[in-house]
Amino acid sequence: MKIIEDHDWDKLGKKYKDAKPFPSICIDDFLDIKFANSLVKSYPKYSEARTIGREFSSLNENLKIQITDLNDFPDPVKLLSQALSEPEFIDNISTLTGIKDLIWDPDFSGGGIHLTNTSGLLDVHVDFNFETKLNLYRRLNILIYLNPTWEKKWGGQVELWDKDVQDCIQSFEPVFNRCVLFTTSDFSFHGVNAVNSPENISRNSFAAYYYTKEAGDNSGEVYGGHHTTIFKARPSEKIKKYWLMPKNKVETTLAKSKKELKSRVKRLIN
Repeated sequence: MKIIEDHDWDKLGKKYKDAKPFPSICIDDFLDIKFANSLVKSYPKYSEARTIGREFSSLNENLKIQITDLNDFPDPVKLLSQALSEPEFIDNISTLTGIKDLIWDPDFSGGGIHLTNTSGLLDVHVDFNFETKLNLYRRLNILIYLNPTWEKKWGGQVELWDKDVQDCIQSFEPVFNRCVLFTTSDFSFHGVNAVNSPENISRNSFAAYYYTKEAGDNSGEVYGGHHTTIFKARPSEKIKKYWLMPKNKVETTLAKSKKELKSRVKRLIN
């Protein structure tokens, strides 16, 4: 079965490397149309996905479900995963990006099936830069959108921001059979603006990530080395920047310290 359409990776590579604010590209008609339609039909409803995957309900990432266990993927999604992990495809995206020796993540850490419900959002951020299970640095994101019906007024665009998070340089609507790839680095700030779709329509996508042994531009040195996801407020989000995010950081730190203290006390008692 044909899954990924033929693309001129050398030609796309120049466009990718010249893109602003960081190397990236948007490819429409990415998958074979019949296969893409089978993917759409196989995706669970948001209410069903809630019983399968992990639902986020935080300040920076809300009303989003992530399914990462391959055993929970419908058959067409398993086939897509296999196609994205094939050596031939990895060679193609290596040609596209100029990043050599890319390694597939079989555990879909942070990836897999993504569904965002109405009013859901994903604030601007740089992704975690190091996967401890693989002992590798994250270097490339691939996002495939599976929304046969999507209107611009529904929001949900993926945004690529400059390194100071002052200006959104590129924005792509999550329309059917569109693929967005970009290099992950210390300054590859991106996010998803608020979803305003009707209640019965979620924003659906599939995400996968590739790694290398070398850090490239994603060493995390500017953040002190290995780091988790780092969120930034948009310029218009004054309350979030100066009040809600600092407050959330303090609360998270206190909760973590409390948990560690309880664990230490339990060990002493036992």
